[in-house]
Amino acid sequence: MAGKAAGRGFYLNTVLSLARSLAAQKPAPIEKVEKLLCMSPVDFHGNFQLDERRRDAVIALGIFLTESNLQHKETVVPYLLRLLKGLPKVQWIEDSSGRKHRGKLPIAENFSFCLVTLLFDVAQKDSTLTGQILKAILDVMEVLLGMCLAPQTQDKENMCRCTVPCLIGMARAFGRYSYMDESLLSKLFPKITAQSLKAPSEMDGLRRRSFNDFRSILPSSLLTVCQSCDSLRQKTSSVTNVSQGSPERSTAVPCSPGGNNMQYFEGSYLPDGGALDPHYYFSTISSSFSVSPLFTGYSTKEFHIPLENLRQLLQML
Repeated sequence: MAGKAAGRGFYLNTVLSLARSLAAQKPAPIEKVEKLLCMSPVDFHGNFQLDERRRDAVIALGIFLTESNLQHKETVVPYLLRLLKGLPKVQWIEDSSGRKHRGKLPIAENFSFCLVTLLFDVAQKDSTLTGQILKAILDVMEVLLGMCLAPQTQDKENMCRCTVPCLIGMARAFGRYSYMDESLLSKLFPKITAQSLKAPSEMDGLRRRSFNDFRSILPSSLLTVCQSCDSLRQKTSSVTNVSQGSPERSTAVPCSPGGNNMQYFEGSYLPDGGALDPHYYFSTISSSFSVSPLFTGYSTKEFHIPLENLRQLLQML
């Protein structure tokens, strides 16, 4: 089991490295971009099969697209939209380990969340694609919602494991965009740090040293609201400083959508270094990303959604 998990992490890191090396080339060779496309799910008349490696390849394709400033968008974006439209009838293939993701989000929710996040990154970077992307996302959400509203016509297990989570993942990602140069997808799958490349023996030592490092389950922004929590904040601060040596916290290793070790990265601070208003608690990257630029004043990259799209969304809600 451990060997398979390690192999999967190696594959994800490899395709992400390939994507980033291509993104750095100006221009990127189209034949190498097509290799990433070949590793992604194959379209059989609108039907896709998504196993773990093909899901990872889609993420790598998205990293290339956003970090290369949309190079070869005329090839990549239509493929991503076809994949999006195929979500209602996609065949989700379990991980090779066969393990269920207990305590984790379903594979379908993680992947749809990442895919819609990617598409909104693209829509924000290129306004000429915004209308097409918005329409495709809303149409797919409408199809998924229709399937949920007619459970008697659906396979119950598939609806619970795939359809509902897929819809929730799309809803969570809807309308999110980055107000900085770095895309939200790149925040979800950051570049590998030097510390993450440590030898296993070094990591084992870190785990042993951090075994008794306990962290508060409350986010720091929530603790600041509690006037009577000064002592708790001090304990949390000291423990957090110690636990930076914990590999679960300090390594920024990319994680596959639907993987067993999905990581979450806090975004508790603004670009100028100031802290967020404590009333806005949910600033975690993989839940709601950061606070909207409308609240923080960083609205130079406004995202305009046509009124008809908002009406369609409101009707679904």
